[in-house]
Amino acid sequence: MKVLVAIALLCLALIPLACGGSEPAASAGGEVTTQAAGAGPESQPAEESVAVEAEVPPIGSYPQEGPFAAISGGKGDEKPHIDPANRPPPHNPLVRDLEKGSGPAAQVGDELKAYYAGAVYKTGKVKYYGWPPSPPMSFELGSGTIPKLWELGFEGLRAGGVREVVAPSRFFAGTGAIDYVMVLVSVNPAER
Repeated sequence: MKVLVAIALLCLALIPLACGGSEPAASAGGEVTTQAAGAGPESQPAEESVAVEAEVPPIGSYPQEGPFAAISGGKGDEKPHIDPANRPPPHNPLVRDLEKGSGPAAQVGDELKAYYAGAVYKTGKVKYYGWPPSPPMSFELGSGTIPKLWELGFEGLRAGGVREVVAPSRFFAGTGAIDYVMVLVSVNPAER
């Protein structure tokens, strides 16, 4: 009997994970252009409180699309390869979803763990990274512990999701625009 109850509780806990879906990235005063792979946003349950941790998803192969770079994954702990779009850098931040992930969408107040790689937009040379074998960075979304632009990049993303964020040079002193690949490893929802 205890086994049947445990199985029933496990099934109930997994229901929110099966819902899937996607949500658009948050907008910063209309300054952000979002292009998502696949269909448009789907409705989600009002509240989900199940923490979800995904294995670090392998970075696939994503074609160059408009101002976005062509991105291909490295093997194992190798950082992703970012082939620049050969266009002038954007004036406003750009966001493209590469993989949707699963579970609850990251919201302000949630505890997140993530990896990232940032390349110079013009050259594709990876200059900034927090990538395996290092542990993922941990932070509370909306706490101000990461740059505002990164918060935009992670908000709405789900565990296992991969997102490209192109940041204009005005966000960085002297480096020019940066093209980031962000991988969300886990979402631990805040009490709401």
